Amino acid sequence: MHSSIQEIRAARANDGWLQIGRGGASLHYTPNAHVEGLHGHHIRACIAAGIPTLDSRNMSVQDVYELAVRGPMTGFVDSSFGPDADGNLSTRQWRVIFDRYAARPGAVFHNYTPNPTPWQPVASSS
Repeated sequence: MHSSIQEIRAARANDGWLQIGRGGASLHYTPNAHVEGLHGHHIRACIAAGIPTLDSRNMSVQDVYELAVRGPMTGFVDSSFGPDADGNLSTRQWRVIFDRYAARPGAVFHNYTPNPTPWQPVASSS
């Protein structure tokens, strides 16, 4: 449990987040480190500590697939590994990704209020 407390403290200090899905939960606490396979008591401790949390278990599988596979990955900073900043080879800050999930039905948030104006894709100029 001691290491879990250190990870929760690091997540709070480094603007980390918790993602819960059908495959389990992941706590992202520094730019190059995360913990997967958290137990229920770890998840409750993260939420109680104020870690921003996205729970996508109630979303449709199609929506989660579309957001997770076709969109950018969640990261601590925005970076593009290819020509498309919103493509699947890029990272966007967790707030951007959480807002995209909020635009679909079924997403549940703890310690975060999504942007009321949902993200809309920008038409490609090419």
